[in-house]
Amino acid sequence: MVDKLDVRTWEETRARVITKITHTDYQILCKLHSKYFNHRYKEPCKCNKQNIRNWIKDLDNKLIK
Repeated sequence: MVDKLDVRTWEETRARVITKITHTDYQILCKLHSKYFNHRYKEPCKCNKQNIRNWIKDLDNKLIK
């Protein structure tokens, strides 16, 4: 079940993440991804941009679409 507050939080975060991600937004991304994709909270290396893009797409598909 998707939490409406999480959807709103992600929509607001997603609107800010265009070319760069702040540390706070990165933490929101990691928190929501761990919640909806059933894994422990972790912050993957920011140098792996493809992984971050994949996590963003995962949350877009789960929470927005």
